[in-house]
Amino acid sequence: MARISCELRPEGLVSIAVEQRGNLLRGAFGTLFRRLVCDPACSDAAHCPRNGTCPHQLLFAPRWPAAAQLGLESPPRAFLFRPPLGPDPCFTGQRPLRFELRLFGEAISTAALFLRTFQLLAESRVGDRRIHLVSAYALDWSGNPCAELVRAGELTGEQPPALDFSSFFDDGSGPDAATIKFLSPTWLREKGRDLRVPTFPALVCRLRDRISMLCRFYQGQEWQATFAAIGQVASHTPTGDWEGSWVEYPRVSTRTGEEMPLGGFRGSVTYQGIDTRLRPLLRIGEEIHAGSQVVWGHGRFQIQSAAFRSVHQATWAVQ
Repeated sequence: MARISCELRPEGLVSIAVEQRGNLLRGAFGTLFRRLVCDPACSDAAHCPRNGTCPHQLLFAPRWPAAAQLGLESPPRAFLFRPPLGPDPCFTGQRPLRFELRLFGEAISTAALFLRTFQLLAESRVGDRRIHLVSAYALDWSGNPCAELVRAGELTGEQPPALDFSSFFDDGSGPDAATIKFLSPTWLREKGRDLRVPTFPALVCRLRDRISMLCRFYQGQEWQATFAAIGQVASHTPTGDWEGSWVEYPRVSTRTGEEMPLGGFRGSVTYQGIDTRLRPLLRIGEEIHAGSQVVWGHGRFQIQSAAFRSVHQATWAVQ
């Protein structure tokens, strides 16, 4: 995985509510990226004549015949945006919009295309304002800059390093309960129904499947795990106290004009009796998000337990 911190500086005041930031980033990126890389004669990514080589197809309509056999419409996308979560909607030249872009596996090689796309915001505007991409840095796991990708609005030619999850394995000690704070709306399903409060089995199984799909599709390798056993172990963890609510708001596709709901649970849930073997899965989940609509920054959560932060030897790695 690669972490890229971007700074967008508007000319004047731009007001963006917290629930609309991921939608703005995803929507603007999709529209401008298509303009940057696609042949105007191409109808859509799913029918692109450059099958296997088109970056728009890789990111927006990846083809994988095995997905249908696994009950999936398509693989998970190889990127997500992490918009800021502060309540103040106002962004200016003195208070720029800072967000994080995360890329998985082979999509790391497309980082320059992402950055060039956001440079186009200076031409297309957001509302009636021009917005400039003034800087971008690759980050390490501690959040420290490790490579300068954009300087004074121009690409430097540097590439973001791939981070693996080898440090996310702990020694299995400490308490067996933790509170998980769902920072952005998290939409999970269990047995065909939407969960108004996330259960631990649903969270773990969704993370398990997401890790597996990212490995298979974007790294070309199988994740060596016993899937049924993970689900069985997670099923013994009950839901304790919780605080929060289900939030939902509409999104209109800029390409098709169709309306789709965005939303999920936002709040905190305490889970009791967590098997220590599942800790690495949860720690990785903090970084890759869980549930539906993660490309918008949804499904972001944080574990409120210091015991999950101890790290030791790795047994596998995912980029």
